[in-house]
Amino acid sequence: MTLRPCLSAAVAILLVGGVSAAAQTNSAPPQNSTGRVKSASGDVSLPKLSTPENEVVITVNVCDPPALGACRTQLTRKQFERRFRTVYAGPRHPDMRPPNARSIADQYVRMMAYSYEAKKEGLDKDPQFQQQLQEVEMQLLANVLQKKLKDETANPPEQAIEEYYNKNIKQYDEVIVRSVQIPRPPQSKAAAQTAASAEGAAPWPEGEDVATQQIANQSRQQLIAGEDPDKVQKAAYAAAKCTEPLPSTQPIVWRRNVSFPAPEEAMLFALKPGEVSLPVPNGHGLTIYKLESRRTIPLAEVRVQLKALYQMEQIQERLNAFLENAHPVLNEKYFNTETEAELKARDMERAQEEQAERQ
Repeated sequence: MTLRPCLSAAVAILLVGGVSAAAQTNSAPPQNSTGRVKSASGDVSLPKLSTPENEVVITVNVCDPPALGACRTQLTRKQFERRFRTVYAGPRHPDMRPPNARSIADQYVRMMAYSYEAKKEGLDKDPQFQQQLQEVEMQLLANVLQKKLKDETANPPEQAIEEYYNKNIKQYDEVIVRSVQIPRPPQSKAAAQTAASAEGAAPWPEGEDVATQQIANQSRQQLIAGEDPDKVQKAAYAAAKCTEPLPSTQPIVWRRNVSFPAPEEAMLFALKPGEVSLPVPNGHGLTIYKLESRRTIPLAEVRVQLKALYQMEQIQERLNAFLENAHPVLNEKYFNTETEAELKARDMERAQEEQAERQ
């Protein structure tokens, strides 16, 4: 007997209900001075909830564990709201019913009824169910552990933040650059008809890359002399006989380890304000960068971001320590090798999938 779909469906329904509750709860509008609630449009609606916390709001004529005689389960308002608030739910104004409370109640009743009948039939003793239950329990416990670590590292000492900033200060280098694009001259008709490369692009006619480099060198000297990048860009396109729209040369802010490939970034961050880079290939021609200014972003501007990064690092370190304490040992023969037959079967399966996608 296979129970996996049933368990998956049950867990999914319950989790969807919980997440929906959290989402709706976080978006609850603020109360006004009259004890009523303002909607997003400003209209007064939804009076404050009058149901006491200890009043029963759900009664189901089943119980857990199932009893021989008649039995029932009751939830008070406090129990109901606490049961379906996830660990990620934000603060909620008191005496306000979540807008999706009825759908959550329907889901709860449905799950109670289904699980009651399943236990009466002894399905909770099925080995597959027990294995799935253990897996779900491990996942939930792992989530709770990570939530606990998140709470414990939520407010790191100021000194720790400063030390983390100083340790990673190069990550907060920032430059403002302007760039001039040097296009390749148009392809000749003969070149367009030559044999294509592996990527399907025809080679450029002999000598045209030299012409591109000459235009780039001239443009670079103009930038070094202080000429306006817009004018240099326009002249380069005219020299290359390129009729495409001119790209922007407006200043752009770049952070280290964010935008540029490593070699290009090293070259760019080695420049001083006012200096101009050598021409850099870009796939369509060449690019020349002029560094307008640079700075190290102060701690005050990145404190929130840095605090989150520091917190994630602390959590990961502790999780890694837990994993190391487990001393995992994997059978390399089983996990890292495949027989020749397995490899052929995998290749055949992949080929069939690709053929199906093409069709």
